[in-house]
Amino acid sequence: MRLTCFKLTEKPLQVVPADIKRGWMDAVPDRHIYRCLPVAIANSHGWEILCRDGLTVSWDGTIPADGMTVTPDKGTTPCAKTHFSSGILTFELGLMFRTEPGWNLMVTGPLNGIKDGIAPLSGVVETDWLPYPFTMNWRFTRRNIEVRFEKDEPIGHIMPVPKGAVSDVDPVYERMDKYPDLVEQYVGWRDHRQEFMKRVHQREKGAIDEKWQKLYQKGTLPDGTEIDGHVNKLRPAPFRELEPMPDAPETPAPEETAPELAPTQEARNLNTGADSETEGDAPTLTMQAVSDSPGGVTLTAHRPPKKTG
Repeated sequence: MRLTCFKLTEKPLQVVPADIKRGWMDAVPDRHIYRCLPVAIANSHGWEILCRDGLTVSWDGTIPADGMTVTPDKGTTPCAKTHFSSGILTFELGLMFRTEPGWNLMVTGPLNGIKDGIAPLSGVVETDWLPYPFTMNWRFTRRNIEVRFEKDEPIGHIMPVPKGAVSDVDPVYERMDKYPDLVEQYVGWRDHRQEFMKRVHQREKGAIDEKWQKLYQKGTLPDGTEIDGHVNKLRPAPFRELEPMPDAPETPAPEETAPELAPTQEARNLNTGADSETEGDAPTLTMQAVSDSPGGVTLTAHRPPKKTG
C-alpha cells in the first residue's frame, strides 16, 4: 500500500519513521519497559510529524481563542496557533496525504508519548479521497502553565488503517473450555509465569540473569512451538521522492523564419512577355534566396500565357 505525501508549502513539517525511543522509557531503571514488546512495537508503528521550530504555549483557562498565547523562538515563524479556542492548540502541517482506496489514516499524538499539561487529540481521516489537508491538535489539561515544544520534537503520529475494519468486526464473548488446545497453552503459560516470578522473588540467580520471560519476545508458545510471522522489530521506511523535482523551464529558442527572397539580375532583366501568345513562349521568373547558408536556393516559376479573346 502506498502512502503519498504532498508538500503544500516551502517549509512544511517533516515526516520521519516513528522512533522506538521515549524519554520517560529511557529513565526507567534498567530501561526494562522496552522489554514489553507491544509497547516498543507501538512506538514505531507509523510515522511521526516533527515540530519545525521551538515554541512555548500557555493558556489561561478561558474559552475564547485569545486565552492562549503562542510564543515562537526568536527568528522563527510559529507552526501552531489557536484556531478552535477552548484551550486547543492547532499545528498547521503544510502537508496533504493520500492513501490507496479502502485505507484511512489514523492521526494522533506520539504513541506512548507523555507531555505534562497538554494532551494530543486523535482523528481518523478518509485520505483515500480527501483533496485538502488536515491539522494536528492538542488540548491543554491545565491552565496557567507553560508548555514547551522543541524543534524536531514529534507533535503527531500517522498510520494507515483499513477503512471499515472496526464496523466489520463481530465482537463476541466465548467460553475457553470449548477449545482444549487453547486452554492447555494458556495454563502452560500461566504456570510458567508463576514459577518464574517465584524464582525472581527468591532472588534465584538464574531467574535474575534471565530478567524476564521471553516467550512473546521470541514468538514461541509455552511448549516451544515457534509462531510464523511473529514481528519483534518494526522499522517503517522513510518517505522518498517519487521523482526528482523539475528544473526551471528553459527559454525556448526563437522560431526560424523563412529566408528573405530577392529577384536575381536575370529576373530584373527578364522580358515581361506581354506579347507572348502561347504557353511555350511563356517566360520564366527566377528568384534567388538571400540567406546565411553557403549555398543559394533557386525558385523557378512559369508565367501563364496571355489569354486571347
